[in-house]
Amino acid sequence: MKKVKFLLIILMSLFLTGCFNNSEKIVEIPIETQNIVKNYIKENISKLSPEKEILGGKFYITGINFQSLDTAIINYEDGHIALKAEAIFMVENKNVEIINFKLINEKETPITNEHLKCSNHNDCIPLPGCHPQECINKKYQNDYIQPEACTMMYDYCAAYEANDCICQQGICFNENLMDPSCSQ
Repeated sequence: MKKVKFLLIILMSLFLTGCFNNSEKIVEIPIETQNIVKNYIKENISKLSPEKEILGGKFYITGINFQSLDTAIINYEDGHIALKAEAIFMVENKNVEIINFKLINEKETPITNEHLKCSNHNDCIPLPGCHPQECINKKYQNDYIQPEACTMMYDYCAAYEANDCICQQGICFNENLMDPSCSQ
């Protein structure tokens, strides 16, 4: 019995160190190629995304991770919604062609008029998400996804705390947007 356990331990060690998995080689993408692809995606994310920006937001990249020589995972947001997509690309003569760009996660709940309705200031909270510029009724907060992490960017027009939100004429509103420099 001890010999079987010993043999199993050796086999597991070999497997974990990759001795039996020679078919899976580590692929390194040249930095120049990574930069070309990153720049192309950053410049074209709004066109590439099957989901469009909402509430006046503008998509920006929060992360790009290369999975293989022709595939990258893109994390991006517009301040209201955060999305994740898989991009399959080809680079030829420093020109990038996106062959396929598809969302990985399900689409978030759209903001409806019902989600905006309020009776008093205490009904309103910032829309869950990164750097939200919208406020919603807090009874609908579980309909939205709060990302695990957001960029460290600070947007003084965003509603980060409940006291940034007010109930104005029966609608939750981000009071910070009343600053003229926040107009879009």
